Amino acid sequence: MVRNLYYLLSFFLICPLLMHAQPNHNKKVVGYYAQWAIYARDFNVNKIDGNKLTHLMYAFFGTEFDPANPQNAKIKSLDTYADFEHTEGGAPWNATPKGNFYDLMQLKQAYPHLKILISIGGWTKSQDLPGIAASPVARTAFAQNMASFLTTYPFIDGFDIDWEFPIIGGIDGTEVIGGITPPAQPHTPNDHKNLVYLLKEMRLAMPNKIISIAAGNNVVHVPNQFIGPGNKAQFGMQDDITTYCDFITFFGYDLGGNWYDKTCYNAPLYGSGNTNDPLNTNNESLDHLTNIYLNTLAIPNDKLVMGIPFYGKIFNSVANNGTIPSLPGLFVAAPRTTGSCVNPQAPQGTWDNAFCEFTGSVEFCDLAGNSGTTGHHFLNPSNSSSVLPASTSAGWVRYWDNTAKVPYLYNATTHQFVTYDDKVSIDEKAKYIKQRNLGGAMIWELSQDTRPGSPEPAALLGQINTTFSTNVNPPATVNVAVVFKDNANTPISGVTTVLTKAGTTTSVTQVSDANGNVQFPNTATNSGYVITYTKNSYNFTPQTTTIANGSLSANTTFSITGSNQTNPTYAISGSVKNGTTGLSGITITLTGNGTSTTTTTNSSGSYSFTNVTAGQNYTV
Repeated sequence: MVRNLYYLLSFFLICPLLMHAQPNHNKKVVGYYAQWAIYARDFNVNKIDGNKLTHLMYAFFGTEFDPANPQNAKIKSLDTYADFEHTEGGAPWNATPKGNFYDLMQLKQAYPHLKILISIGGWTKSQDLPGIAASPVARTAFAQNMASFLTTYPFIDGFDIDWEFPIIGGIDGTEVIGGITPPAQPHTPNDHKNLVYLLKEMRLAMPNKIISIAAGNNVVHVPNQFIGPGNKAQFGMQDDITTYCDFITFFGYDLGGNWYDKTCYNAPLYGSGNTNDPLNTNNESLDHLTNIYLNTLAIPNDKLVMGIPFYGKIFNSVANNGTIPSLPGLFVAAPRTTGSCVNPQAPQGTWDNAFCEFTGSVEFCDLAGNSGTTGHHFLNPSNSSSVLPASTSAGWVRYWDNTAKVPYLYNATTHQFVTYDDKVSIDEKAKYIKQRNLGGAMIWELSQDTRPGSPEPAALLGQINTTFSTNVNPPATVNVAVVFKDNANTPISGVTTVLTKAGTTTSVTQVSDANGNVQFPNTATNSGYVITYTKNSYNFTPQTTTIANGSLSANTTFSITGSNQTNPTYAISGSVKNGTTGLSGITITLTGNGTSTTTTTNSSGSYSFTNVTAGQNYTV
């Protein structure tokens, strides 16, 4: 109690003297600060530019959990020296605590608006979360321990669960980090449900504190990893992550990387549509990922916070200049090498100095500054959107991909490629956040930005703040009209018409009126679309209409011809095989339209039902 009183008195006495400005916009700016940044990175908490942040995530705390004693589940410090002991930030010798926590308290006093959360888990320390979340006893104990922690440290405003990842994914047990191989991330079939139950216990234990989670970036797995309002019924749930979270951030990075052995982007805002792009198969882009969270999971826009990286990745042995003449080095082979290591190694990144532990991660403080144990100082510190003259002489060129809305660096002499974000791409992403009415931006990680004392300190964080504080014009819109007529030029009413944004599930449905007209007003011009149309007993030419990205510049009308098929009939055919061998004599039944018809497969395993009436549902 004495310690708590000391914190509170210190806060109220010092706060008015040190109070600084806060962001002048209504978006969340959530910055992660890595506990280990005090070491080689030499970036202490007191270097954080708190007037450009709304939330600070302190990463990471771990867990204590023994399945035999679930009542003892609790959070724990992963580095007590960094958290509670060092004095680099100016802590007096007799302060309790010292370390980053003392510095966090001072930061809170200087920026009272700033909400500070402790982030639990991370890439290497999420292994206990499935077990804790699966146990009602452990969930309760864990949440109560969090609440007790906040009583001890009242300048902390809540907790962030960074579980990497529920259901599938995460560290696989082969990665060597600091000479140690962390165990693989375990999973249970109910991880996604148990996460909701854990958040519920946290809310019960901390009803007035902030709770958030960091969700994943896998466009294929996300709909089955996290439960939102849009998919909770699918999993038999009454509640979801939005019931208990104040906001949800998602990883807007590591979509592409060295593991593909092919150059690609770390965090493209939009998909390339290029068949040579390894991210193209699943349309891995921030836009697609955002649409999954908004449409499939139905996370409310203002609760969804998009992740933005302050780092990129470097590729070596880039095979050639690529297949796009204007974008050399993009989407081409860049094989890693194993050498004497067990696993293939990425090139050396900014802080990579341990043999067989290369990440290939290149931070912006390295590109536009002089940080790092392995330098990649290619950009002009005074104008980080340009390349230094010395780098230009060495063969480095900056390219801008106007489709993906990200830059990259390529050196045709050294065969190296760097994907990264700069102020231009950060501006594009911040504008996108405003245009989509998202809750804000999340940053990994603050020490990766340009440093105090540089010509452009906190360049990327400053760009987010600038863009959020500026009126961003929404995308230009036009009216898209479709007119349906038959071969006699007679209007066709009742045609169900769907306008779908290309590469997404975002769509608008209209039905043609008595004059055969459909209107799609306020259609944004910064995307492509596909228009589909259906009506029983009608065929349409063309069958679908495709609008290329960027082709809408004015109001547009499409004329579609429909032909009436009076009671048209069709054939339903198929085959039954064991592998490649057709199975004969298999009984096949077609049920629908109030009747049931039976046939058998022929010697090649094929069957067919003819004279099938259109416009009905059938079961084979």
